[in-house]
Amino acid sequence: MIYINENLRKDKKIIFVKIITVFILCTIFVNSFNLVCAKITQDLPVSEMRDEFPESYTPYIDSLKKEHPNWVFKAIYTNLDWNLAIKHESYEINPGISLINKNDYNDRWLYNGDNIAHDGPFYTASKSAVAYAMDPRNFLNENTIFQFETLSFSSNVHKVESVEKILSSTPMGSGEYKNKYKFKGQWIEMNETYAEMIMRLSKKYNISPTHVASRIRQENSGDIVNGALINGSEGVYNFFNIGAVPGNDGNSAVTNGLNYARDNGWTTPEKSIEAGIAVLVKNYIQYGQDTIYFQKFDVNNPYGNADWLFASQYMTNIMAPYNESRSAYSGYVKSGMIDSAFEFHIPVYNNMPSVASPSPDVADERFEPDNTRVYLDDPSDSGVVDEFWIRSSPDSSTNANIIEKYFEDKDGQENRTPLIRIGKGINTSWDKVQLPDGRIGYVASKWVYEYKYSDVTGVKLYKTSVELKSGENVTLKTTVSPINAISTEVKWSSSDENIAIVDQNGKVTAKSPGEAIITVTTINSSKTATCKVKVISTNVESITLPKTEYSVIEGKELILTPKILPDTATNKNYSISIQDKNILEEKDGKLIGKVQGTTFVTFKTEDGDKTVKVKVNVIKLNEDDIIIDESIKVDNNTNYITKIEPKTKISSIKEKIKTKLEVKYFNIDDKELSDGSFIGTGSKIKFIKDGNILKEYIVLILGDVNGDGTITSKDYMMVKNHIMDKNKKLQGVQNIAANPNKDESITSKDYMIIKNHMMGIKLIEQ
Repeated sequence: MIYINENLRKDKKIIFVKIITVFILCTIFVNSFNLVCAKITQDLPVSEMRDEFPESYTPYIDSLKKEHPNWVFKAIYTNLDWNLAIKHESYEINPGISLINKNDYNDRWLYNGDNIAHDGPFYTASKSAVAYAMDPRNFLNENTIFQFETLSFSSNVHKVESVEKILSSTPMGSGEYKNKYKFKGQWIEMNETYAEMIMRLSKKYNISPTHVASRIRQENSGDIVNGALINGSEGVYNFFNIGAVPGNDGNSAVTNGLNYARDNGWTTPEKSIEAGIAVLVKNYIQYGQDTIYFQKFDVNNPYGNADWLFASQYMTNIMAPYNESRSAYSGYVKSGMIDSAFEFHIPVYNNMPSVASPSPDVADERFEPDNTRVYLDDPSDSGVVDEFWIRSSPDSSTNANIIEKYFEDKDGQENRTPLIRIGKGINTSWDKVQLPDGRIGYVASKWVYEYKYSDVTGVKLYKTSVELKSGENVTLKTTVSPINAISTEVKWSSSDENIAIVDQNGKVTAKSPGEAIITVTTINSSKTATCKVKVISTNVESITLPKTEYSVIEGKELILTPKILPDTATNKNYSISIQDKNILEEKDGKLIGKVQGTTFVTFKTEDGDKTVKVKVNVIKLNEDDIIIDESIKVDNNTNYITKIEPKTKISSIKEKIKTKLEVKYFNIDDKELSDGSFIGTGSKIKFIKDGNILKEYIVLILGDVNGDGTITSKDYMMVKNHIMDKNKKLQGVQNIAANPNKDESITSKDYMIIKNHMMGIKLIEQ
């Protein structure tokens, strides 16, 4: 049944007169028809569509993808709090918003087991039943996934055969009545079947015909012969039960439904079906209620054009999406269309339980199903440390069942651990709670409080303007109001990151001269405050190099990087001039030895004309000056040394190198190594003369990623983190060492090779 009048629709263009009309209608219908006008109208979140699902969804989605590769799944992040959604969709807001058929479900599905009747067998549903019906994870299976099917028409997916299968066990789809209707006692034959009519009208309005057929079957069982609202005994038809709700004037749902159809001139099946489809498209689908689920639960606002949520709902039977999805599934299976390219839009809420909400049938009777954010507190004392124990069972006779301990040494929301109470104790001194990490436990009810924290009303910056030199930084401090704000979390942004950047702790770093605006925004309520940052220039005071004399081999490069102070200097550019360019030349900041000899090089800053002058000796290095044993492979293009086995000591390497030059060995962190140390990935072998480094090689050992010269679990974890965490990517020689597979990229194959080496299954070949 449709329990909401289609005039009560979110409409951005509504005029003042219509607002008054809607207010009057809401007043009447809440009293007469139990309709839902307890809606949220401010700060409506906009839904987001993503390909990624939360971890608790993925096992179900992956299983469906495996069975049906053509199916497409999209996550609709509603940005609504789960507990808020349950509250608005349950009796807590309106006892008529969510109902259950008492003939089909036991008392656990009813509000406190009470019989709050609304129409015929439909009674107010319990909160646990609402949570079960709203939790998409309960229906991510082949039989019931179609409540999330998008309702747009698709010529590739939707065929008349599917519609016929859905209607096949009803008078509308089989036998002599599939193309007839009764008008004031007389049967009239149509020139098309109901399936063909539904197909034609659905294509016209760009709506799924299987959805239309399933909706008619759900509302009236497709009974053209005996259906009270579609048998034509009075010459009017209401295939979708629009307006068919009982009134306080004593009229039954059937009477009101027929009156509604008569008032709208639905005197043929075609007029009624087309009108019903138009209602679905105009009042629901075009506003984002494009699945059966969203037509029951008004929680989707994809275009940001909603004036309210939790109000425009086509049905109140919480299991209607379940029933209709099964009909659609059956029709697709029977018509051989089940592997078509269906697209499913599946809602996700904030702060959902880590596991799917259980059916009321399996609920623990000692605990009333609940989804409330609570805090642990002991208000009987202050100034002392409170200790709270979470147990695996509601039993304090032993401490063996303690699974977690929480401590509170200060008052205030930010010092308390938020939990979700999933079961409120009935005739027991315990509550059932869900911990932040998803574990379920029990805690004494006397420690559980539903503190009502307020939304953020403002944020203040202690500094509204600041002046910095390039490279300097300052941390801005904030105060979020009110004191009992539900969240003090904020985010930071800069209007121009070329001038100043800010991290998420409020630390502002000046980059270059100019002005930028730093904005702090509260996560709750999006309140803002700003600080103007003016960055001024910093002049160069000095330029230096660590030595006064350097050496380079003929044909090789020497890179000298002078230190310019202060570090915050705005302009650190400098020029390089060479006294004798026949001996030494400069190219792209590198000094290249041309012929043996000595010359001087001067570095001069653009800012302040500060200079430093050094002597450079160009040395001719003979081939026999460095001889490395052939058991070690040297790549002169990269200067990498390979073919070194793990756990090779420096003393062993020394035996394989013959040279008249001084040789020093350093690890990946540039710390000098002793003879007994292992040489590892990133280690440097430096050949020195007269205090100048003439040649440097870098060691590469496949599998030794951290550079300690061994292959252990540390290397395994570094490879795994590289694959899984974009912030822990390996660079340079470590990136090469992490790829013992020697293919184009680092994958799970590489850390399995490392693992096999560690276990002695197969050693890595260097």
